[in-house]
Amino acid sequence: RLTASSSPLGAVMSAPHIINSQGRDIINALPGDMSALASIGLGEGLPIWERMAVIIRTRRFNVRDLMAGFDRNNYGFIDLPTFQRALCNAFGNQWVELAMTTQEFREITEPYLTRKPQRDGEPGSFVQWSSFSNDLQLLADTKRPTEDFLQRLMKVEAREKASQALMEKYGVSEPELKLAFAYFVERVTTYSKRGLTDGFRRMDRDHKGTLSGEELKAFFIDGAADAPWFVHERTINVLVDWADLNEDDQIDYNEISAVMQCEDVLEFAALLPKKRAESQKTNILGRKVGKRGLTAQDILDCQSKIKEKLRNLGGGGNNAVAAIKSYLDKDGSGSVNREEIKMMCVTFDIIRHKDKKTGMMKGDLSVAHVDTLLDVVDKISKDVGVQVDGVRVDVDVFVKSVIQGKDVLDFAGL
Repeated sequence: RLTASSSPLGAVMSAPHIINSQGRDIINALPGDMSALASIGLGEGLPIWERMAVIIRTRRFNVRDLMAGFDRNNYGFIDLPTFQRALCNAFGNQWVELAMTTQEFREITEPYLTRKPQRDGEPGSFVQWSSFSNDLQLLADTKRPTEDFLQRLMKVEAREKASQALMEKYGVSEPELKLAFAYFVERVTTYSKRGLTDGFRRMDRDHKGTLSGEELKAFFIDGAADAPWFVHERTINVLVDWADLNEDDQIDYNEISAVMQCEDVLEFAALLPKKRAESQKTNILGRKVGKRGLTAQDILDCQSKIKEKLRNLGGGGNNAVAAIKSYLDKDGSGSVNREEIKMMCVTFDIIRHKDKKTGMMKGDLSVAHVDTLLDVVDKISKDVGVQVDGVRVDVDVFVKSVIQGKDVLDFAGL
């Protein structure tokens, strides 16, 4: 039973405290946590955001105006306890009726927190109350969330999924991983006073300029008899998997430094799938194609430039394909000489050459680019049963794979 004032703010001030993992006073227990304050109010059974919106819409008050007085310096952000008091003040007599729980309070504040403390002794987070109140008021007035509000919720959801995946895949919690990463940095810097890069270089037994998972394990676990409880194979596996984006067990010094020194492990984990996809794409585009030392990216660039120039024939649109075929197949044989295609690339300023009139250099690509692209087209021709002699190129295959196709290498199965 509450012994303080019967007002909502009095109830908040007299309620038990909730303490965070670092021992700092965060918020008081909320009405929804107390069975003695159970009630049936507006929006009963709805999620917390909708319950707040229903009350605001029904009582017709402006949540921003009612919270603004708690930000005396007009910074746009306040600490968590002050935010709780400001929110309680805004809802007034409906605060108990709202029946917000501690879990729901965390849910509504999480998207608006400033930088979170990563180590003991760092100041606690603040809440961007101004952005919060704007989003909440708009949700109440229009019954539609803002784009910024949805983006914030997506980030929170991504962090929650990353935390869950971390535990399911590795059996490691966020606090445990943060401790491990901090230890890894300290261990390497202690091993070499010249910094992380020099420390990694000394760990690199085969001097390849990269580290393997076994080398990292040997250094952090086998090489440290007094390793703390949070340094084990599971945390090492996280470090290796996160740093080895292309999964070749050759970890670059910069990659492993970025992982060990990341300030927010869940944010890093949430971005990991995108980073891994980009890394793998870079590896794919960097692979060699053909016998002239060109990369997959070079061939796709060549395809893109030829497609861009030829699509303007016949006015573009639906007439472009017929116009391109007619332009290439001048003798009606269904094929075109390789040299003719190269001359066409000079005419359209695709192959690098010196302009006879101006003396200026035009074009970006070499003859080798075009030859390698035509080799790929010849492979496609063979695959579909078209005879290839290395001199003439089938027009239909060229147009379908280079002009109409999105990725000529994928078309060729390369």
